[in-house]
Amino acid sequence: MDLGDTIGASHWLYSRSLWLQGKKDDAIKELIRAIELDGNKLLAEKLTAKAKTSSPEDVIRLLLFEWRDDPPGTNPPSNAYLAASIGDREKAMYWAERSV
Repeated sequence: MDLGDTIGASHWLYSRSLWLQGKKDDAIKELIRAIELDGNKLLAEKLTAKAKTSSPEDVIRLLLFEWRDDPPGTNPPSNAYLAASIGDREKAMYWAERSV
């Protein structure tokens, strides 16, 4: 699949598709690439390190923790989706409420 390797959004969407297919390790790789392309190399490095020693769900938890204060460039509906994908209802509801 040709994603146009300069567009972070395409990697985000591809990551979601992979996650839903159960290809969670590949989904995390795409998510990290999206974060790099969106200009947050430091966060991408943290997630890469976490991915080497932890489950994909733990990588998502770290991402949500890093974004806990809703910094510029984050997307509350996407964060709600991420939280729901790892079964964290409380955080999913928190982000869903912030998106309204």
